[in-house]
Amino acid sequence: NSFTLAASMSGKTEKTSFQQVAMTASIAEGIGFIGNLSERHLEALRELREGRLKAPLSAPRWTDVQLLRHLRHSNFDVEATTKALESTLKYRHDRNLDVSSR
Repeated sequence: NSFTLAASMSGKTEKTSFQQVAMTASIAEGIGFIGNLSERHLEALRELREGRLKAPLSAPRWTDVQLLRHLRHSNFDVEATTKALESTLKYRHDRNLDVSSR
């Protein structure tokens, strides 16, 4: 799976893969996964963790990895992620999905 990419600085055209482009982007600003986060990604994660949500993220499933998954889905738009997570938390609460079965 290759495509032609025109390099804007050199004016050269070369064949490259989507993976190479993704790697270049990740070097420049992080790709939103643990170990490869930009300042923007970290700030969005901090905002969610520090109480942006009305409901607490107390269940063990709400790790940074899980929150980053939701943030990536909304391109790190904290407001959109907050709305989606609140909806998810309400759904889980209404159905007692985070209650221990012990």
